[in-house]
Amino acid sequence: MCKVGGGHGYYSADWLWQVRGWIDRLVGGPGLWRPCRYPERLAYGDALDFWRVTAIDPPHRLALLVERRLPGDAMLEFNVSPSAINVLCAAGSPSSVLVQTARFKPRGLAGLAYWYALLPLHCYVFRGMLDGIRRKAEGF
Repeated sequence: MCKVGGGHGYYSADWLWQVRGWIDRLVGGPGLWRPCRYPERLAYGDALDFWRVTAIDPPHRLALLVERRLPGDAMLEFNVSPSAINVLCAAGSPSSVLVQTARFKPRGLAGLAYWYALLPLHCYVFRGMLDGIRRKAEGF
């Protein structure tokens, strides 16, 4: 779960992440070209592209705060927990549940307009991330 961003990519629509990184660079943000010190061992406070690690508990939790130019504050969080099926039934291979949460706290009308204008794109990108992470976890 801690292999997101940087050289690992974002599991889906990497070209859209690149475009967002270029836009961020144009308006004075860090863009996607801020490497993590130790990309295989993320730690609290690490910079990763235009994110900052605000919580990490491998392999259960990763929380990232956006440090790019936005009309608000944004966070992306991943939580992994054992599936209820694992608890109820010992047969079969273990499975887990991944919950991805995107939060945005808009600043004023510009923040609201930004979020709702990009909502369809966010749904596409975040759904694609979950599908890509699932495919990677299942070995496809």
